Amino acid sequence: MKNILLLFAFVIGFASCGTKEDPFTREQKEIDEYLSSDGLNVYKAFKVSIRGTKAAGQDPEFDKARAQLFLLTGYLLQQATDTTHEVDAFEVYETVTEAKPAIDELIKKDEDSLPTVMENISFVVGPTSGEDPLAGMFTESEEHLILSGLWFAGAHAHPDLALYELNRVQSADIRDPQFKCLAEMTRSLLYLTNNWPYHAEKSADDFLAVTESEKAALIASPWPMVDANGNEVTPEQSWHQLRAIGYVLRGVAREKCEEDEKKEQGIEDFETFITEAEAGGLDHKVVDLVGLLVALEKKDADRANSYIVKLEARPDLTQEEKDLIAEIKPLVAEMKAEEAKDAIGENNLLPSFATNLFAEQFMNLQVVKDLKASEGGKKFIGITEIKAQELIPTDAIDSLKKDAEGLFEKVL
Repeated sequence: MKNILLLFAFVIGFASCGTKEDPFTREQKEIDEYLSSDGLNVYKAFKVSIRGTKAAGQDPEFDKARAQLFLLTGYLLQQATDTTHEVDAFEVYETVTEAKPAIDELIKKDEDSLPTVMENISFVVGPTSGEDPLAGMFTESEEHLILSGLWFAGAHAHPDLALYELNRVQSADIRDPQFKCLAEMTRSLLYLTNNWPYHAEKSADDFLAVTESEKAALIASPWPMVDANGNEVTPEQSWHQLRAIGYVLRGVAREKCEEDEKKEQGIEDFETFITEAEAGGLDHKVVDLVGLLVALEKKDADRANSYIVKLEARPDLTQEEKDLIAEIKPLVAEMKAEEAKDAIGENNLLPSFATNLFAEQFMNLQVVKDLKASEGGKKFIGITEIKAQELIPTDAIDSLKKDAEGLFEKVL
């Protein structure tokens, strides 16, 4: 009887092992659930409303819902006429319950069935006749991509809104090799931010593949043209910097995966990152931190101490980062490698440094500089400057209605 019970337990255990969910599949389910949250539905409603400006008058029910949302918040109307006026739209679901029926109606609309944000901005602020100067600037996917980068790298960063925008990007709709790199780089970082390492690893793989397949084009039209501290680099160095970013992203992702083999591959990626970063002339705190991690892994005391000294002296550290490096320094001096690595990992120092590098490189994109230099471009960037942490008080609704009423004729 005992043997039968043991055999039964073995069969049950074997069956459960065989049906264990693949981590990539598990992550995809989490991503799908994340993208259907109530908070994102608010953003979707605002996005649809913005893109519906030029198409107003074609769908009475849509127009009614759009007008209701604008009356309750004044968001687009204020943005279209006063770039200094900041209104929190993202938290409206929690604070302005009157908006829910409008939101439910608006999210039925596929935003990509409407003109792009840039086309709508041009419609509002551009010439009343003649050629539209902004209409053809981006494809729909390119616009989603730029908005994603701005949401992720901007002063009022919202990774969840960045993820929504990036989820709408169709790779076949991306024309520029730089944008192709940007898409996979952003994906990998966003997945890391949400602790989806298997998706982050795949996107880093795809990013490295793009840098290889588009090498000639990326060298002919290089990005970035400076390192993270603003020093000019050659086109060849620029390409090595992109490669370096791909390796550090994949290394971080693999370090977070479950399999020991992937963790070992992650250390190999970090070593390659150092090689590529040096070839690219990259001057950034992430280079010193990765060098420290590799030295700790290899139990190389001299290199570890060299890197911690370099990190400690860096002028681009925040005070919080300086304090953390000061705590880690004695561990490195005593070669308590595992404790030092744990401190770095527990404080998410490497993903934070990598995100900082991304933000600096993203702002060096020529298209971002061009947007900042134009009236319509500034309004486009302004969409990603909503302060989600500052709620609209419900007692301000009447005031917002009054402010908005006189502006409707300008955009509807």
